[in-house]
Amino acid sequence: MAYEHGVASLATVVGLARNWKRHDLPMLAGSIERWGYLAPITINRTTGRLLAGHGRIDALQQRKNAGGKAPIGIQEQAGEWYIPAYFVEVSEGEEEAAATALNRSQERGGQDDELLAQVLNDIKAHDATLLAIAGYTDEEFEALLQDSGIGAPNVDFKEYDEQVESEVQYCTCPNCGHRFPK
Repeated sequence: MAYEHGVASLATVVGLARNWKRHDLPMLAGSIERWGYLAPITINRTTGRLLAGHGRIDALQQRKNAGGKAPIGIQEQAGEWYIPAYFVEVSEGEEEAAATALNRSQERGGQDDELLAQVLNDIKAHDATLLAIAGYTDEEFEALLQDSGIGAPNVDFKEYDEQVESEVQYCTCPNCGHRFPK
């Protein structure tokens, strides 16, 4: 399979007719506005159709149509925008499978929720506006914190008395033997 890197004209990029993936265009637009254009698209040289990057192309097209400037990472010549691209050769009969594989490979790997929660927590601490640009609402972030065990649990505490003491459940640390309330 031939593979090369180059640029593609925004005006000539043709997406797959049956691109099933949905995109958060405001999030993509915010990301492009903040950091510029970060990742090349993938074009099937065999058919000239886009295999990966439909959402980014849509966000760029909206920006250009609104009279916006070409973002960092996009070359502009004589009013035309040129996008970094990978060119591959996939048979026409296999291009939808290749495009699907590009999308699913990112989904199938799953994620480490605890590590993601830590990363998002640091992002929010640095600049809370970056959370939305990174693709997370405050509600999604808070749910992730709770699900990963990083966030403080919502617990109704009772005042201490002897009756409450009998309701407390304990855990024992397997390393040091310390007992602590659950």
